[in-house]
Amino acid sequence: MKNLPACAPAAPAQPPVEPPPPATAACADEYVRFDAAIDALLRDDALEPDALAAELRRSLDSEALMNLGDAAHFERRVAERLAGGWRPGHEVLFRAACATFGWARDPARPAALGPAGAVIRQAVVEQQRFDRQHPEDIEYALALIGQLHQPPDDDDELWDLQVGFDQLAADFPVWLRMNAPAASIARLQRSFAASFDVKPVDSPEEERRRQDVRRRFKYALWGVALCVALAAGLVQVRKLGWERALEREHSQWTGKPEPVPRRTELPEEHRRRIEHGIAYHGSVAELPATLSYKIFLGADRQAVVVMPMQRSGLPPFDAAVASAVRAAEPYPADMAPSFTLTIARPER
Repeated sequence: MKNLPACAPAAPAQPPVEPPPPATAACADEYVRFDAAIDALLRDDALEPDALAAELRRSLDSEALMNLGDAAHFERRVAERLAGGWRPGHEVLFRAACATFGWARDPARPAALGPAGAVIRQAVVEQQRFDRQHPEDIEYALALIGQLHQPPDDDDELWDLQVGFDQLAADFPVWLRMNAPAASIARLQRSFAASFDVKPVDSPEEERRRQDVRRRFKYALWGVALCVALAAGLVQVRKLGWERALEREHSQWTGKPEPVPRRTELPEEHRRRIEHGIAYHGSVAELPATLSYKIFLGADRQAVVVMPMQRSGLPPFDAAVASAVRAAEPYPADMAPSFTLTIARPER
């Protein structure tokens, strides 16, 4: 650990929490009376927080707690009761104590109550965060806590309580232990964990063998993919040769001559004849660099249709091209019935 520089002031030490002075006999008697009165009130199903708050105020206003030390000792005893875990009615007593002692208004006040005060302070923070939730979420959480007070006997029915319990226990752990029985919480957690099968851990030899099988399977797949790719390439390369062989065999069996391959590109001299025969004397500045026309030939090798594939934007120029195409008739006998003519823009 690095030492701090000499100029850096040392962090002030936190003063330890001093133990409270011993309670007087009157204070102890008052807490016993309060504890019995609270237990009697908590047995009432229709208990209201105001009744507990009134009982707390009655004890604080009694002559037995007129001494500040006795009042602090009484507050500590109440905090220890709440921090010790849920008891019937603690969810109501906690809110009443927060309102009476001002734990929610002054977060530093519980810090003076020792270890129980730290639990109370965290529970207050979680209570405030719980109250800021959506009303529907609060209603669902309170209903879930109510079911935890009387959990079902069958563990299978605990699954109905699992929905939302994990999030509630993760977000409000201290507050939940103060509002629900610890035994019910632990039972629900054990039941949920036992519902999942834990896979046994394989030995190193088994894991190594499994990885070897996976590696061999992967290499086999790569080999199959490579063979398929090579076969597809060979088929593509020899496709034309096979077609020619089939045509030759077909002609031998039927006596028909082999089909003559058709040319799809016009000979260069024929294309130049068409370009020189275009009789157009207008401006060609707006024409594209190249123009394409689809030409359809008849049985007598005459141009039947001349269709622009890329319009020049100048109808007179397209008409001049069509005239030049027809002037270059007849076309070679080995030309395909239709072909594409590409010409360059005339130079003027």
